[in-house]
Amino acid sequence: MPKKRTMKDFWVQMGWYKEVYDRATGTRVRRFTYAKWKDDEQTQHDAVRFLVEEVLQKDPRDVTERDFYENRLTGLLRYYGDSPYEALREAGLVDKSQEAYMRSHARGKKIVETIFVMPERF
Repeated sequence: MPKKRTMKDFWVQMGWYKEVYDRATGTRVRRFTYAKWKDDEQTQHDAVRFLVEEVLQKDPRDVTERDFYENRLTGLLRYYGDSPYEALREAGLVDKSQEAYMRSHARGKKIVETIFVMPERF
Protein backbone atom coordinates (compact mmCIF):
# COMPACT_ATOMS: atom_id res chain seq x y z
CA MET A 1 0.00 0.00 0.00
CA PRO A 2 1.51 3.37 -0.99
CA LYS A 3 2.29 5.93 1.68
CA LYS A 4 -0.35 8.62 2.12
CA ARG A 5 0.77 11.96 0.73
CA THR A 6 0.80 15.08 2.85
CA MET A 7 1.30 18.78 2.19
CA LYS A 8 4.89 18.22 3.26
CA ASP A 9 5.34 16.37 -0.03
CA PHE A 10 4.19 19.48 -1.90
CA TRP A 11 6.51 21.73 0.11
CA VAL A 12 9.46 19.40 -0.57
CA GLN A 13 8.53 19.34 -4.26
CA MET A 14 8.55 23.15 -4.29
CA GLY A 15 11.88 23.26 -2.46
CA TRP A 16 10.38 24.99 0.60
CA TYR A 17 10.78 22.22 3.13
CA LYS A 18 14.04 20.44 3.71
CA GLU A 19 15.30 17.85 6.11
CA VAL A 20 18.84 18.34 7.31
CA TYR A 21 21.04 16.30 9.59
CA ASP A 22 21.80 17.96 12.94
CA ARG A 23 25.23 16.77 14.04
CA ALA A 24 24.76 18.00 17.62
CA THR A 25 21.72 15.82 18.28
CA GLY A 26 22.36 13.15 15.65
CA THR A 27 18.82 13.51 14.28
CA ARG A 28 17.13 14.78 11.19
CA VAL A 29 15.64 18.24 11.60
CA ARG A 30 12.86 19.58 9.41
CA ARG A 31 13.20 23.13 8.24
CA PHE A 32 10.57 25.08 6.37
CA THR A 33 12.57 27.43 4.22
CA TYR A 34 10.22 29.63 2.22
CA ALA A 35 6.73 29.74 0.77
CA LYS A 36 5.79 32.32 -1.81
CA TRP A 37 2.00 32.46 -1.78
CA LYS A 38 1.54 36.20 -1.97
CA ASP A 39 2.64 37.01 -5.50
CA ASP A 40 2.23 33.65 -7.18
CA GLU A 41 -1.37 32.70 -7.94
CA GLN A 42 -0.30 29.63 -9.91
CA THR A 43 1.47 28.22 -6.85
CA GLN A 44 -1.63 28.93 -4.75
CA HIS A 45 -3.77 27.02 -7.25
CA ASP A 46 -1.27 24.16 -7.42
CA ALA A 47 -1.27 23.84 -3.61
CA VAL A 48 -5.08 23.74 -3.49
CA ARG A 49 -5.18 21.09 -6.23
CA PHE A 50 -2.49 19.04 -4.47
CA LEU A 51 -4.46 19.23 -1.21
CA VAL A 52 -7.66 17.96 -2.83
CA GLU A 53 -6.30 15.45 -5.33
CA GLU A 54 -3.27 14.02 -3.53
CA VAL A 55 -3.81 14.53 0.19
CA LEU A 56 -7.57 14.48 0.82
CA GLN A 57 -8.55 12.44 -2.23
CA LYS A 58 -12.19 13.46 -1.98
CA ASP A 59 -14.77 15.36 -3.95
CA PRO A 60 -13.75 19.04 -4.02
CA ARG A 61 -17.32 20.01 -3.08
CA ASP A 62 -16.80 18.30 0.30
CA VAL A 63 -13.64 20.22 1.24
CA THR A 64 -14.11 22.45 4.28
CA GLU A 65 -12.16 25.09 6.13
CA ARG A 66 -11.12 22.38 8.60
CA ASP A 67 -9.34 20.50 5.79
CA PHE A 68 -7.19 23.58 5.12
CA TYR A 69 -6.58 24.03 8.85
CA GLU A 70 -5.59 20.41 9.47
CA ASN A 71 -3.13 20.56 6.58
CA ARG A 72 -1.55 23.84 7.69
CA LEU A 73 -2.97 25.91 4.86
CA THR A 74 -4.89 28.57 6.78
CA GLY A 75 -2.37 31.16 5.60
CA LEU A 76 -3.13 30.25 2.00
CA LEU A 77 -6.87 30.31 2.64
CA ARG A 78 -6.62 33.95 3.77
CA TYR A 79 -5.93 34.98 0.16
CA TYR A 80 -9.45 33.77 -0.62
CA GLY A 81 -11.29 35.51 2.21
CA ASP A 82 -11.08 32.34 4.35
CA SER A 83 -13.45 30.69 1.87
CA PRO A 84 -12.71 27.12 0.75
CA TYR A 85 -15.23 27.62 -2.06
CA GLU A 86 -13.31 30.63 -3.43
CA ALA A 87 -9.97 28.79 -3.19
CA LEU A 88 -11.38 25.75 -5.00
CA ARG A 89 -13.12 27.89 -7.64
CA GLU A 90 -9.94 29.84 -8.38
CA ALA A 91 -8.01 26.56 -8.66
CA GLY A 92 -10.56 25.30 -11.21
CA LEU A 93 -11.90 22.46 -9.05
CA VAL A 94 -15.47 23.72 -8.62
CA ASP A 95 -17.65 26.18 -10.50
CA LYS A 96 -20.32 28.74 -9.66
CA SER A 97 -23.08 26.12 -9.86
CA GLN A 98 -21.64 24.34 -6.80
CA GLU A 99 -21.44 27.41 -4.55
CA ALA A 100 -24.81 26.93 -2.82
CA TYR A 101 -24.07 23.28 -2.03
CA MET A 102 -20.64 24.09 -0.60
CA ARG A 103 -21.79 27.02 1.50
CA SER A 104 -24.70 25.03 3.00
CA HIS A 105 -22.55 21.92 3.48
CA ALA A 106 -19.87 23.91 5.34
CA ARG A 107 -22.20 25.02 8.12
CA GLY A 108 -20.96 23.85 11.47
CA LYS A 109 -17.53 23.01 10.11
CA LYS A 110 -15.93 26.40 10.72
CA ILE A 111 -12.79 26.64 12.76
CA VAL A 112 -13.58 28.30 16.05
CA GLU A 113 -10.72 30.32 17.44
CA THR A 114 -10.33 30.01 21.18
CA ILE A 115 -9.03 32.92 23.17
CA PHE A 116 -7.06 31.92 26.22
CA VAL A 117 -7.05 34.34 29.12
CA MET A 118 -4.11 34.09 31.46
CA PRO A 119 -5.13 34.38 35.14
CA GLU A 120 -3.59 37.22 37.08
CA ARG A 121 -0.90 36.26 39.53
CA PHE A 122 -1.71 36.71 43.17
